[in-house]
Amino acid sequence: MDDDQACGRAASAATALQEGDSARLVELSYADTFACADLPPEMFPDCSPGATLEGHPVTGADGKIGILSAEDYEALLAELGETTVTGIGTCGPDDPDRRSYHVAFWAATEGGSLELVRREGEWSIGIVYADALENWETVYADPESELACGNVEPWG
Repeated sequence: MDDDQACGRAASAATALQEGDSARLVELSYADTFACADLPPEMFPDCSPGATLEGHPVTGADGKIGILSAEDYEALLAELGETTVTGIGTCGPDDPDRRSYHVAFWAATEGGSLELVRREGEWSIGIVYADALENWETVYADPESELACGNVEPWG
């Protein structure tokens, strides 16, 4: 990674993920506000007309984005169990405000990534992608190589 600040945050997230430190992952995450009127309803099933959702976005193979409270988000992260960070993928152009980094991980039967985005001048986990391997296989021929923008560089 060319961005030292992003690399430091990715390393912190990877360490917290591997140690099962869900509280630390919440600290490294950015809670956002989502105006339902501006969002496609098929992607945000929790939205209702005129509503605003606040919290942490999560998604899986189905592409539907849920917005969780800090407590529910931390519980979801804790449920991942023992994980192995496999690498980091890069998405988007070489512009920190328009790119993201994905810390790719796999657990026993589940995998995904923590997408780091730049918000308010700081790299934070902006969305968590997590689902069962069998669900990812409905979207990708080889989830382990295609998830996290399909360009995961080995961690380390």
